[in-house]
Amino acid sequence: NPIDMFNTWFGLMRSIPAGRFRVIGLDVIEDIETGLADFVWENPLRFNHTKQQYMRMTGIYWGDVKNFWKSILVDIGSRCETFAFAVHIGAVWGSDNKPLAGQKRPKGKSTLMELATLFLQLERPTLPDGSRQSVPSARRLKSRLSHNIVKDGQLYTQEILPPRIPQCTPETIRAYMAKPFDP
Repeated sequence: NPIDMFNTWFGLMRSIPAGRFRVIGLDVIEDIETGLADFVWENPLRFNHTKQQYMRMTGIYWGDVKNFWKSILVDIGSRCETFAFAVHIGAVWGSDNKPLAGQKRPKGKSTLMELATLFLQLERPTLPDGSRQSVPSARRLKSRLSHNIVKDGQLYTQEILPPRIPQCTPETIRAYMAKPFDP
């Protein structure tokens, strides 16, 4: 069940010594988030609350979930250079409780987007022959990757990645880091 999966994963993450791995990956993160939320619900005293408080004021519960998740993600980030994770894409729902045509968003808690240095939506477009592109393209949803340039005493920030990356691989991202796109 989700809480057991979370407990096992969380124990493994805490057992990794800092610097042992350059990259830690998780595919998909929503399963861990579900277990994390269940863990907080089942352990309110760990967060200085009671089950009754959670039931009466769900904002307290969700605040504890977010803070606990943030502390876990920061801890993982201190153990490696890159924490890479995958989330599914879900429909965006309108006020009429119907999905908005063609609109998609990443699933997962907002904490992921908040802490991420780079958040990409990978896609494998359909080619004219009906097959899928073998290397994914990406839409940049968030990036803190930039170069700061001082020119004539002024500080300028240049984004490294374009809004869309036609073929998105780690090598492509490294190439943009060496030579940023020119808007």
